[in-house]
Amino acid sequence: MNEKPKQKRAAKKKALRNRLEKMQENDPKMRLPKFVERVNSLTERFGRGPRRCDGRVNEEFTGRTVRHYQSKGIIDPPMKEGKEAFYGYRHVLQALLIRRMLMRKISAEKIADFLEGKDNEVYLKLLTEGISMSVGPGTGGSIDTEPNPAVTKGPWLRLPITPGLEIHIARGFQPPEGPEEFRAMMQQIGQTIRQVVRRRRQRIQDNA
Repeated sequence: MNEKPKQKRAAKKKALRNRLEKMQENDPKMRLPKFVERVNSLTERFGRGPRRCDGRVNEEFTGRTVRHYQSKGIIDPPMKEGKEAFYGYRHVLQALLIRRMLMRKISAEKIADFLEGKDNEVYLKLLTEGISMSVGPGTGGSIDTEPNPAVTKGPWLRLPITPGLEIHIARGFQPPEGPEEFRAMMQQIGQTIRQVVRRRRQRIQDNA
């Protein structure tokens, strides 16, 4: 495997962690426009925003976006000082995670469930190390905020999904050309895995 992309990703993760840890020390109080500007700046430097339904990347996080995800309970309400509302370090972590997970086509509802009850340290780890989350049918199975490291073995690319489960992709694999083909492929993968799981469960019950 080419080491340069891996080194670049590692350097980017380290730089992001350093930037966020410095922000944590200061825990800035930002009004909404400054908060939006900070989130967009960090996204531009350390990763792309979510893809729109037409396949293009949505580059901007807006005040309207913030209020939308507050209404869904994914972004905490702003801190209040009198009539003034401010956003800080935790809000930045939440916004960055939302953008990253939306890019991986995880629904807002699943993001809310996954992030509920997690503290800032877990948020930081999700952003800089990538922790897999299990999601329901139709979304591709286990999804990382950063993809699991792939392992090359001969003509195959091995993608760890969860302990004991890997996907092997041949070097000559031709990816689906459009959304319909992609959905059909993911449906077939899901059906195959469900069949294996059912057989394994039945075998365990028979041997009990």
